[in-house]
Amino acid sequence: MLNNCRLGNIPSALLLQIAGYLSLDLYQWVTLRAVCREWRATSTTAGWVAILQASATSSTLCHVTSLIPAVRKLRFFDANQLRLEPLSDLKSLQCLELSCPTLEGITGLDKLTNLTELRIISRSSGLPRHLLGLLALRGLRELDLQQCPIADDCLQTVATLQLSALKLPVTTTVLGLGHIAHMTSLELLHLQSVVVTEYTLGVLSQLTALKSLEFVGHRVTGFKPLQPFSLLQRLAVPFLNAPSLDFSEWPTLPTLSFLDLSYSLVSSLDFVSRLTNLKSLNLQSCGRLTDTGLCGICCLPLLETLNLHGCTSVTDVGLYALTEGEGLQSLRELDVTYCAVGDDSVAALSKLSRLELLNFNWENSRITARGIAHLKARTPARYYDWKL
Repeated sequence: MLNNCRLGNIPSALLLQIAGYLSLDLYQWVTLRAVCREWRATSTTAGWVAILQASATSSTLCHVTSLIPAVRKLRFFDANQLRLEPLSDLKSLQCLELSCPTLEGITGLDKLTNLTELRIISRSSGLPRHLLGLLALRGLRELDLQQCPIADDCLQTVATLQLSALKLPVTTTVLGLGHIAHMTSLELLHLQSVVVTEYTLGVLSQLTALKSLEFVGHRVTGFKPLQPFSLLQRLAVPFLNAPSLDFSEWPTLPTLSFLDLSYSLVSSLDFVSRLTNLKSLNLQSCGRLTDTGLCGICCLPLLETLNLHGCTSVTDVGLYALTEGEGLQSLRELDVTYCAVGDDSVAALSKLSRLELLNFNWENSRITARGIAHLKARTPARYYDWKL
């Protein structure tokens, strides 16, 4: 058995994930490549994210091209003074993350013309003018600024890029969104803490190519202006204050396959029944959702993933309603952690012939070992105790 305990027997993706938690610096990363054949092969073919600490000097970076010629992703931590010019010859570099207290000491970003993805994490009050060399990064497709305060005039510059994905911080204003509205190439837009009114969505209505729209920590006042987003596949609107909203205005959105309503004050899901192509629905911690309200999603034939984690008012009655007829026969993953369900739900769950994953909390669940044994005999699902 000991002969099989080798790094080469670990899947490459898992090996890289484990190493990621170790926060390897450049020296450790290169040392592993020198002494471990499995790591050398894996890190090269998978384009490993090299995690460089603040100690990375310009002289060190000059050797990066020869040390790790195939690296695709670099991440810098606490880099107060960093000259990126030595990396300009690293043609394989596509993704860069800069995590630093201030961006004033960062130079050479405009030289990394092969970048397709950039993430900036900083406490700076705005992007320094010299970092607006972003204009030189014509190949840039994904820009993540959600942890970097940015002024509206900087967004005007960002809007000139042909981005497909943009994530913005809490400082974004309606004026800033006006600049973003001209980025007609956008397919993903992530916004934080912007008051989402009909006017706000109207400003963004020009972004007809959007496939993913995420509102995090927002106060939403209406949904009717969502109608122009006819290509939308993913919509995240957590923390909705549902009692103040008119869901009769909810658009059909024929291409929508993912909907996140987690932590919202929804009590009825009748409006969701119009989303006939929905494959994934996140209702985590919707505390006001009851068995009656749950009936609104009984007829979603393509639904594969349903998250009811923390919906404490959902009981066995609600699960029975979900499994009546042929409505949810495509369901593969179901999370009922902290729901008020027990062995009475076993008969209902056993009707889900395609169920592969069932999550629940053993300690707080009324589903007993006898019920689990019955489920195992009736469905192909794998059963997980949330605490394990």
